[in-house]
Amino acid sequence: MAKRSLRWKGFGVEVEIPEQAAGALRRVLPRSKARPPALPSDRATSLVDFPDSLPELRLDDRDQATAGYIQGLRDADPWYSNAWDPIDENTDLAELVKRQIWYHTIDLPGGVTTPGYYDHRTLVPHYGLPDSLAGKRVLDVGAWDGFWSFEFERRGATVTAVDIDQLLDTDLPPRYKQAIRDANLDQRLGGGFEIARKSLGSKVDRIVRNVYELDPADIGTYDIVHFADVSLHLERPLEAFRRIRSVTGERAIIVDAYNPELDRDTRTLTEYLGGWPNATWWAPGLNTFAQMVLDAGFSSVRVQTAYRINPREEGGVGRWRAVLDARP
Repeated sequence: MAKRSLRWKGFGVEVEIPEQAAGALRRVLPRSKARPPALPSDRATSLVDFPDSLPELRLDDRDQATAGYIQGLRDADPWYSNAWDPIDENTDLAELVKRQIWYHTIDLPGGVTTPGYYDHRTLVPHYGLPDSLAGKRVLDVGAWDGFWSFEFERRGATVTAVDIDQLLDTDLPPRYKQAIRDANLDQRLGGGFEIARKSLGSKVDRIVRNVYELDPADIGTYDIVHFADVSLHLERPLEAFRRIRSVTGERAIIVDAYNPELDRDTRTLTEYLGGWPNATWWAPGLNTFAQMVLDAGFSSVRVQTAYRINPREEGGVGRWRAVLDARP
C-alpha cells in the first residue's frame, strides 16, 4: 500500500493509496523533489516588501456568464436535468425516461436504461463495497437520480437518500440566483429519482435536506454515508464535510473531483472557480481534498481508488476523481 504524508506545523498524517490508484496518480503526477526557490536574500534587510508594480486583475465577464447560464436553462425547458414531472402510471417507462435528462445511467426493468451523462456501472467493483450490506443503514447525500442509493439497497442496506428539492437551493453565485428568479426558471428537482424508484419497486426513502442542514439530532447517524460529486459544487465544502462527519457512524465514502496539476507543488492548493462554470466552486489538489476531510473531524482517510470518467457526450473528457474512505 503506497502512502503519502501530509504535514503542517509539526503535525502530520499519512494517507494510504492503493497501488492501482498510486500508479494512476504517478502517471499524471510525476512529482518533483525540488522545493520552490527561496526568496532572494537581498530582500531580507527589509521588514516590509512590495512588488515593483501591482498585478493586473483578470476578471471574467460575470454578466455574460450569467446570460449564458440562463440561456442554457431556457434551451433545456421544459426538461431541466433532474426536473420534476408528474408520473402518469399509464405512460410507458421508456417514454418517461425519454422526458428526462439523466445524470446517472441506471438499468431499469424491461431492458430500459437511462441515458445518463455519466455511467458509473463499471466503477462499482472499485469502491470497496462489501457484497452484503444487510443490517446496515446507509445515507446517500446528494443522491440525484439515485444510482448509488439503489446499489446500496441492492446489497441489502436500508437506505435514505438526501437531496435538495429546488434549483434555487443549489449553491450558486447571487447573480445567478437572481437571474433565475427574474426569468422564472426555478424548478422542482427529483423527477429522475422518482421514475427510477417506482420502476424498481425501491423502498429508498428520499428526504429533502441541504447538506449544511444534516444534524444527527434530526436524522440520526448512519453506518455508511456516501457523499459523491457534491463538494465541488458547494460554496462551503469544509462545513459540508463536518456535517457529513456528524452523521457518520462507521465509514464515509467521499468522492469528488480533484486537480492533479496542483499536487506537483509541495503546498496544499485549491483552484477557486467561484461557482460560475457549471456551478463549480473548487478544484482542489488531492492532498488538499484529503486534508479537508481530516480537518472536518475524521480520524483517518484512505484513497480507495482514483479514476477519470468521461461524460456521454462525444469528445467529452471528465475530471479526475478520488474515492476517499474516511473513518470517524
